[in-house]
Amino acid sequence: MNESNLLLVTVNNTGSIPITIIRIFLIDPATEDIITSPLEVSTTLNPGAWDEVNTNYEFAIESVLIKVLTQRGNVKSNIYPTAVSSTGLIGVGPFLLTLCQGFNYTSQQGSIDQYQVKRDNTSTYYEIYGKSWAAQSFVPDQSRVLDYVDLRISVTSTSAASLVVEIRNHDAINNCPGSLIAGASYTVSASSVYAIDNDGNDRDYGDNWVSVNTNPTLTGGTKYWIVLYQQNNATTYRYRWYYSTDYNSYTNGERMIIPAGGGAWTNQSGDFMFKSYRSGKGPAFAIPSTADNIVFYVNLTNLSDKDIAFSRLSFLVVQVIELNPPHSTMINEDEVYFYIVKDTGNPLNPDPYYPDYSQIVQGNGGDTILLFGARSIGSEDLNLNNCLTGLDLSPDNYFWTENLVWCFFVLSWRYVDSNEPYTQTIAYSAIRILPS
Repeated sequence: MNESNLLLVTVNNTGSIPITIIRIFLIDPATEDIITSPLEVSTTLNPGAWDEVNTNYEFAIESVLIKVLTQRGNVKSNIYPTAVSSTGLIGVGPFLLTLCQGFNYTSQQGSIDQYQVKRDNTSTYYEIYGKSWAAQSFVPDQSRVLDYVDLRISVTSTSAASLVVEIRNHDAINNCPGSLIAGASYTVSASSVYAIDNDGNDRDYGDNWVSVNTNPTLTGGTKYWIVLYQQNNATTYRYRWYYSTDYNSYTNGERMIIPAGGGAWTNQSGDFMFKSYRSGKGPAFAIPSTADNIVFYVNLTNLSDKDIAFSRLSFLVVQVIELNPPHSTMINEDEVYFYIVKDTGNPLNPDPYYPDYSQIVQGNGGDTILLFGARSIGSEDLNLNNCLTGLDLSPDNYFWTENLVWCFFVLSWRYVDSNEPYTQTIAYSAIRILPS
């Protein structure tokens, strides 16, 4: 504070490269509201240098959360005045919290794995009906969950029977599609597929991509097959799967069919059109836009001298800046909640946290990993609206275009030798959402 009771922010560059401060946010930690418009600055600090910035804010509340944003997108946060912990009154909690280097997520953008998008002309398609089946092989790069596949298909009528889409293992002996991966059979309604025009031509060359949600876990470097056929081998109407005859269109796969009269799989030149998408793991401060099913890994060190157990009421809240605020000078934020989950099971579908207070971290520097997940956790749909949307940077959209979301931990816990619960909100740094 200066002599006029105005808040000064001291910034010290402890890194090895110059940094440029471009914006300072002042937030009420009690309400999590931005107190005043962000302060626009342009201060460059060389390694080891420091400077003070006058915020022109008259300190009038109990404490203020200060967030400093650099030109590179890094954020440093501190609460002034610094809270002091004491027995029975937890200021910032007896914890040292850090986001781990990675997190798991699924994403319907930015996580494409394999693809073949070439097509020779409008007549290069194979018709699927009756005993006429089609298949395309592919080899995933990494051992991940196959989130979904895109198929370039159309249908001769929306009254057709459903299309069956299967993910199958490779039959190495016969070099063809093998056994069905458990649970990896899906149906696509004809009404969700683009129908051709009455004259038999494609309605729109570019729009005939259909997404099929999938969920099998695949092994990187292993061959698999996408197999298509009509439900009950229906014959009234036909689906068309488009392809390229170029043998270099996709070098990690091959195209096979079963002819209309039935029989064995036969190899064809070229490849069908498809895209496969995988789940991912990324750095803790860069999330692909439209990331979904996110699980954060948080390392927690117990600085007290007692063992601590955590409650299922613990969660991580992310404040996502809205895309369309009601006015150009206003900021609106949506809150996304990530609830504590078990540190076992599938990292993209962890088990619900049960029984309560089941995760314990020992005192005197003991540590543990807390998992916070959104969307479907076990059989419970905890958060229906957990899609983080990356904002496109634009000088016309003012300061909410920084692609940043604020992160707060709300920890509910108790000492193992006591039944008295504590709930503590801990402000954390921002996370950058990559542009769409």
